[in-house]
Amino acid sequence: MKRIFMMLSILIVCSSCSSLYFQVYNIEADNVVKKENNFIYSNEYCDIKYDLWSEKGNLSFVFTNNTDIDICLDMERSCFIRDGFAYSYFYSEEYPSKIWIPANSSRIIKGFNILSEPYLECDKFDLNFPKKYSETIKYTESTTPLTIKNRLVYYFANDEKDRIIENKFWIIDYTNYSEKEMFEWKNNYDCLRGTTQNIKVLKHQKTYRFYNTYNEIVPVPVPVPVD
Repeated sequence: MKRIFMMLSILIVCSSCSSLYFQVYNIEADNVVKKENNFIYSNEYCDIKYDLWSEKGNLSFVFTNNTDIDICLDMERSCFIRDGFAYSYFYSEEYPSKIWIPANSSRIIKGFNILSEPYLECDKFDLNFPKKYSETIKYTESTTPLTIKNRLVYYFANDEKDRIIENKFWIIDYTNYSEKEMFEWKNNYDCLRGTTQNIKVLKHQKTYRFYNTYNEIVPVPVPVPVD
C-alpha cells in the first residue's frame, strides 16, 4: 500500500509541475501578400484579408466587395483544403448555401483551425524545450509539412458566371520559445482615464503567423517511504 501511495503521489506532483512552451509558425503564400500589417489577396473585384494569429491558427477572413454590384459567395462549393482534403464552409460552419456581400461592403467569414498540435522532435530535447529560443526549422514549398488552401466560388448579381479564387498557404518555418521569451511588458495608455498601465503581451504577433502551446512535465523527487 505504501508503494502504491508513493506512485500516486509522484503522478500528482508531476502533473502540477510543468513549463509552458510556444511553437510559432511563419506562413508563406503564392498570391497573398504581406503589406504593412495586412496579409491580403486582391483582384479587380475584391480584397480578402487574413489574420492567422491565434493558437492553432485560424483561416478566418474579411471579404470586401470593391464593385458597385452585389457579390454572392457560394458556400456549399467553397472549401478549406488541408493537405488535399476539402472541408466545405456550408456543412462545417452552418452557413447558408450562399452569402451575399453588398456592393462596396465587407463581410467576416469564420474559418477553420490550421494546425491543432505542435511538431516535436522525439530525439531533440533542447529543440523542443529551449531555455531561451531554439534554432528556426526552415522549409520550402516542396518540403513543408503542411499545405492549406482557401477556395472560394463567387458570382455577381447580374451575372451568374462562376469565378474562383484559390489562395495557397504553407509553413515556411517554425521556432520554439519558452514562456519567458514569448512575452514582453508594454505600457498601455488609457486615454479615457488618463492612466498608463503596464500589461503583458505576446511577442512575434503578425497576421501571417500563428502558434501552438505545449507543456514539458517536470518530475519532482518524492521521498520513498521505508518498509
